[in-house]
Amino acid sequence: MARLLCVFLLLSSLPGPLPALKYGTATSPQFLLVSSPHFGQVSYVQVPSGASDPSSYGTPQPLIATGLTHPQGIAYDRERRRLLIADPDVKQILAYTLGFDDDGNPLVSSGPFVVCTGVESRWVSVDENGDVLFSDEPANMILKVAAADVLGSPDKAPEVLFNGGDMAEVSEPGGVAVDAGNIYWTNKHYGTLAGSVIRGRRTPAAAGDVAGTVSVLATNTERAYGLCIARGRLYYTDASLKLYSLSLAASAGNAVELSRTLTNPRGCTADDDGHVFLADRGAGAVYFVENSNHTARLTRVFDHQDAFGVAVVRSSSISLSAETSRQLSGLSGTISDGLSGLSGGLLGKSDCASMGIFPCSSALHMQGMFCNIVVVVCLLLSLF
Repeated sequence: MARLLCVFLLLSSLPGPLPALKYGTATSPQFLLVSSPHFGQVSYVQVPSGASDPSSYGTPQPLIATGLTHPQGIAYDRERRRLLIADPDVKQILAYTLGFDDDGNPLVSSGPFVVCTGVESRWVSVDENGDVLFSDEPANMILKVAAADVLGSPDKAPEVLFNGGDMAEVSEPGGVAVDAGNIYWTNKHYGTLAGSVIRGRRTPAAAGDVAGTVSVLATNTERAYGLCIARGRLYYTDASLKLYSLSLAASAGNAVELSRTLTNPRGCTADDDGHVFLADRGAGAVYFVENSNHTARLTRVFDHQDAFGVAVVRSSSISLSAETSRQLSGLSGTISDGLSGLSGGLLGKSDCASMGIFPCSSALHMQGMFCNIVVVVCLLLSLF
């Protein structure tokens, strides 16, 4: 809220009438990030407005071309503009801070930072608080690094959320996804017995009651890999050809096979509109998934060698309702009128001319001074 106020105070301090505000959500370019373990790279491609049209996609461009060994799962924290990467060959979770160039394309502004070390993680996710959640397949654990420790505490041991040593439902875990109250993971070993897809509450109902917070959502495949959430459904891939989905509102056993035409499917992700994108490592491609609850149409939208992990990135934009926009517009107009009146009352045009201190457009000068003050205040607010 402080940032929004700063924006409108700055607008108020500018000479002349305020620009008209556009109601609703401001759009910004959307990009798909794709990891390539074999080449040690992460690339990006802009997602066109017609996301299912292959002819509208460009050629993937390098985002991170050096410094990675075998990047697999990736996740993007939009609030903090932070890209998380699981690199199992160096047993680290890494973070990069992203920015955007003048054309709106993503670029690396800082990093890499080591989030966690000594973990053989192939999949990573991030929640709304900035907590980083991931699986460690050999250790048979689901782990978490709190947001406060993401940058600056690489040697701190991660918190163990679920341990395969204590429960059968963690069996060489793979992909990880989160929503407001739960964490979901796939299993790559004995999935038909331990569970192909598992849901666990992130906060146990009672101390020590971890096993009681876990439920099996599917047992339809022996080895499951990547998973993602879109429009109340969970999507996940298996070891060979298939893509599945299940309703998060239904009971266990409602998994639906959406496709069996893939080659070696791995990660998937979804954007704000519920569009699902799927990486097929064997086919060297990324697919757009159009689906209803029980059927799906997969469109190969662009080629990408050794595609493994995928994540959606959108540059920040301010989303305002019409009512909020009108209120803020009125507020900024009131401030602007008040400043003009104040500056006119303090110094008239003839006064400033005779004093030889201010330009004779005193109102403009006073507004300029106020603009500088607001800039300083906004900078101070950004520190908190």
